[in-house]
Amino acid sequence: MVFWLYFNIGSAIYEEGIGSKLYHILLALIFLAPYLLVWKWPKLAGWYFIVMGIVLGGGYFYLILFRSPDSMVWWAALLVFALLGLLPMLAGFLLVKSILPKEDEKK
Repeated sequence: MVFWLYFNIGSAIYEEGIGSKLYHILLALIFLAPYLLVWKWPKLAGWYFIVMGIVLGGGYFYLILFRSPDSMVWWAALLVFALLGLLPMLAGFLLVKSILPKEDEKK
């Protein structure tokens, strides 16, 4: 997710036209949101990471597998899903799990 934050900030700097700059700034804010949420609402930030992992991983998986030329194969789509989708989802699951009450605290 940090990669996408830096990528969109860099793209906003070098894009021409105010519309393109605003588009990349908006995307950067979307990727910055979970890092700001984690201080105040860690569980919400964890779910945000999970949803972003599903959206990023699933979206690129779909694009590579179904919208790219025949030279792309299924393993490339799985690799992209693993890199773009599973990492934010794992971070989200770990964040949500760390917030849940422990068995000792429930009693």
